[in-house]
Amino acid sequence: MNVRAARSEDVDAVAALIAAYDASLDAPPDTTADDLRDEWRELDLTRDAWLLELDGRLAGFGCVYGKPERLHADGYVHPDFRGRGLGARIVELAEARAREVGAALLRNGTLHADAAGRALLEAHGYAYVRSFLRMAIELDGEPAAPDLPDGLRLDGFRDGDAEAVHAANQEAFADHWGHVHEPYDAWRARRLEPADTSLWLVVRDGDEIAATAFNDIRFGGGWVGALGTRPAWRGRGLGRALLLASFGRFHERGERRVQLGVDSENPTGAVRLYESAGMEVVWRADLYEKALSAVCLG
Repeated sequence: MNVRAARSEDVDAVAALIAAYDASLDAPPDTTADDLRDEWRELDLTRDAWLLELDGRLAGFGCVYGKPERLHADGYVHPDFRGRGLGARIVELAEARAREVGAALLRNGTLHADAAGRALLEAHGYAYVRSFLRMAIELDGEPAAPDLPDGLRLDGFRDGDAEAVHAANQEAFADHWGHVHEPYDAWRARRLEPADTSLWLVVRDGDEIAATAFNDIRFGGGWVGALGTRPAWRGRGLGRALLLASFGRFHERGERRVQLGVDSENPTGAVRLYESAGMEVVWRADLYEKALSAVCLG
């Protein structure tokens, strides 16, 4: 087994590996090369991502991402190389890197359909925490028009909105599991500057931002991201209005498949909302976590 750091030119090969993994589990395609390029911009590839090669072929890929206080690992093994120790090696690499950066806890996950992946994590001391769902809809016709309460209006993102939109989004997700406040400058560099904000939508109540949806083109179609309503405006149909408006915006762009991700235990009833709008679960990923012991680096 040869282990080396990932390089930017490896992105197409890694995307093909992930596609083979998904196909082996009858899961819909999850990650394109462009998606990976976006994700890799936030990684130090020389330290945080690894390629595993066997028999002269790319056999596995793993990485860690996030901040030490909220560090995640991700890994894939090509179906042709299962049962040869690559999954265990990816887990070991991720844990070693997590200890180097001072993480006390590492989260890792796998598709629920991957029974071997779940067993691997459990064998390495990981405990199941919760599940996350990918939901999708095929837009066969023009979506229904959104409806908002009187006095509220649906709008796009405008120049000058950035700080108010960031604050509204942080407030909307403050009570969600695992949320860590992200300072404005970090959010701007990570989320705003690379974005096509013509896809973003907001609900305004006078000068207030009541709800947001940071939409993208990802995973081969439309992606509804960070759809959240501030607590004072919940229960008034803003989430549904933003969802339908997002469908409409993607339909105008010629995107017929729209997806999103959601915590299966979302406290605001998001899963029921998305189902009521015609979305269906296309896969489930199970999240595990493990407390890490400290390591002395000398």
